[in-house]
Amino acid sequence: MADASHVKTEEPFDIRLDEQREAKARIGVAAAGLVKNGDIIAIDVGTTSLQIAKALPKDFRGVVATPCLLVAGELAGRPGLDVLLSGGWVRGGDLACSNSQAVSFFRNLNTDVAFLSSGGVAAKEGLTDFYRDETATRQEMLRNTQRSYIVADSSKLGKVAPYHVCDLSDVTGVITESIPHESLVQELHRHGAQLILPDS
Repeated sequence: MADASHVKTEEPFDIRLDEQREAKARIGVAAAGLVKNGDIIAIDVGTTSLQIAKALPKDFRGVVATPCLLVAGELAGRPGLDVLLSGGWVRGGDLACSNSQAVSFFRNLNTDVAFLSSGGVAAKEGLTDFYRDETATRQEMLRNTQRSYIVADSSKLGKVAPYHVCDLSDVTGVITESIPHESLVQELHRHGAQLILPDS
């Protein structure tokens, strides 16, 4: 089994926005394909989450809840779509909301599907991220949903960020653009979690 690589800090938002752009777009399309009209969806923060918002069909009817101003701005004003923003303390770059207000918002909302972004995804360490306050928000998103998917381009696979969000046993699946290392594939299989690869 390959050792996971520990990473301490995240690249700035403007750099990440251009990195793996095509892969993130493909992941966004695959994620959007998992929702149906009438769903209540939670979309996390980050550049891949923004691609999910862009990929949602223009005729999608339902509710999107997010802790990200960028996701909310992308979807606001679409007919038949209610956009709910958690509020809270806003971090620059990703424009991510966190603190007790964001946690409380997701604690009181039951969703059909949640898409969780990642600082890293590894077989043993599961889903990890760089911002401690935002992990609590993700954990509430995870607790109160019927289905949950980690969205992560291949640069995040095998990486471990400082703060633990959840184990792979806690999610429905992982959406990524290329086949991960065998250890991660085996761990997903062991827990009955899906590995979803976009169409080429």
